[in-house]
Amino acid sequence: MRIVYMGTPFFAAEILKRLHAENKDEIIAVYTQPDKLGGRGKNKLIEPETKILAKELGIPVYQPEKFRNNPEAAAKLKALNPDILVIAAYGMLLPQEVLDIPQFGAYNVHASLLPKYRGAAPVQRCLLNGDTLTGVTIMRMEAGLDTGPALLQQAISIDDTEENHHNSGTLLMDMARSGATLLLEALDLIRNGDITLIRQNGELATHAAKLTKQEAQTDFTKTSLEVHNHVRCFSPNPGATANLVLEGKEPVAVRIEAGYPLERTDFSPTEEQKQALCGEIVGIYEKYIAVKCRDSFYGIRSLRLAGKPSIDAKSFQNGYYRNNPRASFALPTERN
Repeated sequence: MRIVYMGTPFFAAEILKRLHAENKDEIIAVYTQPDKLGGRGKNKLIEPETKILAKELGIPVYQPEKFRNNPEAAAKLKALNPDILVIAAYGMLLPQEVLDIPQFGAYNVHASLLPKYRGAAPVQRCLLNGDTLTGVTIMRMEAGLDTGPALLQQAISIDDTEENHHNSGTLLMDMARSGATLLLEALDLIRNGDITLIRQNGELATHAAKLTKQEAQTDFTKTSLEVHNHVRCFSPNPGATANLVLEGKEPVAVRIEAGYPLERTDFSPTEEQKQALCGEIVGIYEKYIAVKCRDSFYGIRSLRLAGKPSIDAKSFQNGYYRNNPRASFALPTERN
């Protein structure tokens, strides 16, 4: 089969890498989102990870801004004469006339157990909701948002122990590996004409909307588990944000990179610590910066101050906390 591959971020690049190395079919072209401005000052064009990999592999790359109401882009794709479209985190809805171009249709590697978490951020939303199970679906695409029938699915457990818990980056990597394996199996079935498609139950569908900048703000008036899920959801990118308030100084923007609910550890708070206000830093320990939440305490393992490298609890104590014992994180009502 002649494959046209469509994908943009590292999730898609990881799958493309396996597809190129292990699949017996020809990948005739790669489609990605257009380059975007990024870096400091947002003045440098950044190429998508999938484009970078495709160029390394010697595969032609196409980057149309859209397919909808763009007959020229559709005509160029049709001229490639693909037998199948393989899509993974492309980030662009494809109209039916594009999906109808290849004889074997278009198949998407989606990072959830559909119909749960249709949409742009399935991995982040499942972490934010505290799910313990997720998975990957190989779906034949329709014009609707992730509404097509499933060919194959594979469940994945979400790790959440003190020493080993998934964030969006590590979970996406595990799902890319699983998705690549499942895709190779699906292509064998499609090539042999041995496919059974299962329609989704739309009544069970949930929507995984794209994350917003406002959602990234950490709210310590929530439970420690909710804070933990929030940090996992936004790590490593774009990062769980907060404002660090040090006595006598202007608030400092930080990104909380990793932590864990302290009620799941051997942490034993004093009565004074229990009476602290939400967001207050109540102490620095070997592994954690202990912060009061609504019901308990959250232990921040690493954070990054604006313009600075990541620091652990000990570095935070030596550099910031020692001379500022009254430190806290601003609450939502204090940010305005």
